Amino acid sequence: FEFNHFFKKKTSINFKLIDFMEKMKRFRELRLKDVSLKPNLLPFQIEWLDINSKAMNLVNEVFFFLGKNYIEDDNSFFRLNYPQEFIKLATQTPEWAAFFNLCLKFERNRTLIGFVTSFPCKLSFQNLFFPSSEINFLCLERKVRKKRLVSSLIKEETRRINTMGIIQAIYTTGLSFSESIVVSRYFHFPLNCLELARLGFGNNFNFNPKIFIKK
Repeated sequence: FEFNHFFKKKTSINFKLIDFMEKMKRFRELRLKDVSLKPNLLPFQIEWLDINSKAMNLVNEVFFFLGKNYIEDDNSFFRLNYPQEFIKLATQTPEWAAFFNLCLKFERNRTLIGFVTSFPCKLSFQNLFFPSSEINFLCLERKVRKKRLVSSLIKEETRRINTMGIIQAIYTTGLSFSESIVVSRYFHFPLNCLELARLGFGNNFNFNPKIFIKK
């Protein structure tokens, strides 16, 4: 009885995997069938631009842009700020290309107002490998966030990834998407509690440094 129960359980998993593979194959064929080779159109005299992360002047431009506009809390108390070396490293992963480092700029003053980057990778699932892409640094300037440009930025990056035959992507988001195949949560653990308390971190969050300090 135990063996039959185990066998049926394993069989159902295998059938689910086969069904998943067939669905992904059909979805990939439909997805890549109508991929446009031309960039999506943009309004308001805005243009696409590829970022070559080997050029330090462009890396510095991205650094200052992310420092002013990247992820922050609701009270604008803190914001993620990555150094130039980290940005250069994160955008020059294996198989990287400037084609995947996408930004939005005004045609007149060449001001950077949007940025997103991705790079090809492989997902491993039950001894199977799926071509995928990791999305990072999705960011828009505060003034243009209500112009619905984030959807244009995501669509253009998706189009570029699709032209490489990739239809899956890994990303971190605070929103839920119904099309997600796998969802995982991650948590933060404070490393220097005294420094966080000195900076007033606990004034804006439900954070008590005494819990993490050993007596």
